[in-house]
Amino acid sequence: MRKNIRAKTNIRVESAPMPKVEWASISLDCAAVGNMLRGVDGVCGCTWRGPAIQAQRVHPEDITVNPARVICDACDKQRTD
Repeated sequence: MRKNIRAKTNIRVESAPMPKVEWASISLDCAAVGNMLRGVDGVCGCTWRGPAIQAQRVHPEDITVNPARVICDACDKQRTD
């Protein structure tokens, strides 16, 4: 059953280009508004979905909205503002 497992796990995966976020310059750090983001779901432009408290940045108008527009860790690292 587990024959040739090493050959199948060495597959190279290329990442998709991250979408441009126009509101990134006005976004807030999630650590700064962490108490307001508890229980709020987050949606990133790269199709990441999860708790908004685990994202890196959040749109200022979506702090009290569920789901909130967020920037995930991968998109924040590739962002060039």
